[in-house]
Amino acid sequence: MHEALEVELLHLHEEVLTGLADPRRVRILVALGSRPMSAHELALELGLDAPSVAQHVKVMRERGLVLASAFRGETRYEVSDERLLEAIDLLRGVLRDWTYRRTEKALALVGH
Repeated sequence: MHEALEVELLHLHEEVLTGLADPRRVRILVALGSRPMSAHELALELGLDAPSVAQHVKVMRERGLVLASAFRGETRYEVSDERLLEAIDLLRGVLRDWTYRRTEKALALVGH
């Protein structure tokens, strides 16, 4: 593998993939795809506690996955790059296909 590619993949893992390693962060990112929200709004929307949301948003801000801006005295967050949502959608499609293929194989094994 080329050294430049290795460095790029390492950076991708350190910044983006570790930023999305917790499923709650993925849920937060997807929720922010609909509109900018405060940590409080995110907590209500996702059924999570506010301190947990604040910690997850902090991790995502540090990695550049979300942006913060002041709005009427509170901090609102938004997705930093729409391609992150596209990547999540692509991965969801891959997972759906994998699940379908596994189900088909399992059914074939039992004769259905």
